[in-house]
Amino acid sequence: LMYLGDNLSGGSLEGILETFESTTADATLMLKEVSNPQQFGVAETGLRGEINRLVEKPENPRSNLAIIGTYCFSSKIHKATSSIVPSNRGELEITDAIQYLLETDGIVNSESLDSWWFDCGTKDDLLEANKTILNQFNKRHIEGNISEDSKIEGLVEIGEGTRVINSQIMGSVKIGKNSIISNSIIGPETSIGSECKIYNSTIRRTILMDNGIIDSVVKVEDSVIGKNCSVISRSEFGGNIQLMIGDDSEILL
Repeated sequence: LMYLGDNLSGGSLEGILETFESTTADATLMLKEVSNPQQFGVAETGLRGEINRLVEKPENPRSNLAIIGTYCFSSKIHKATSSIVPSNRGELEITDAIQYLLETDGIVNSESLDSWWFDCGTKDDLLEANKTILNQFNKRHIEGNISEDSKIEGLVEIGEGTRVINSQIMGSVKIGKNSIISNSIIGPETSIGSECKIYNSTIRRTILMDNGIIDSVVKVEDSVIGKNCSVISRSEFGGNIQLMIGDDSEILL
């Protein structure tokens, strides 16, 4: 079983495993109908779900079935990967290895995904995935300490040791352990990691990973902020900001 790290789906892996194990296929691919097949590798299939051809980002697609990065392979995949050459971008492409199986009389079939799926290659994709997961799986569960002057609304999860002081949190929101939220507004559709410190700020539709600091920022929205980052305002800056920053970064406003 191979599952690409930037893929996220709401479906179970049982379907693709059962399809693969119940046949003599050399590969089984998970496929998903999409409205924009030009942006993906797509599969052209037969009546029984067998795959006849793979096309990477076709200009004039004959199929709207995207290959979503979940695969099962037999041991023949090892010969396939050793027989292909790097692509124009200098990488060995898994689609080329599967195409090799097809061209050498290998059996490649498919399983369809009926649930949601995200190819989390951009900030907006990550935020949409975060929103979907929060709305589907979040529940109201509070283990931290909430001050009497704070307000918690909707599906909010707050981890052990986290303190919320004079703040408003509007679900869906998930906050990890041992964080501090003070004089701030959080949510909706926001995930806060553990050991974070948020003071005098508003955060909406954002992912803030572990050990983050946001201090005196009027509004952070539609942002993804990595681990060990700080975003601090020491000026009269009063606008909204949207960020996509990696681990161990510091922004002073």
